[in-house]
Amino acid sequence: MIHAALATTKEYIKTRPDNVRRFLQAYLEGIKITRTDAEYAKQIIGKYTKTTDADDLDNS
Repeated sequence: MIHAALATTKEYIKTRPDNVRRFLQAYLEGIKITRTDAEYAKQIIGKYTKTTDADDLDNS
């Protein structure tokens, strides 16, 4: 799953810095897992997208 961008507002960053930090940490951890354990990543993607199509998961 390729994402081209993330977006927020300066106001959100100023008023909720802890949420922003936690989101970015989780996002980066997800990228790390995807790159180091592709089969596990496919399993998780399949779980939350409710798909079992191997071709779709291979392309995710």
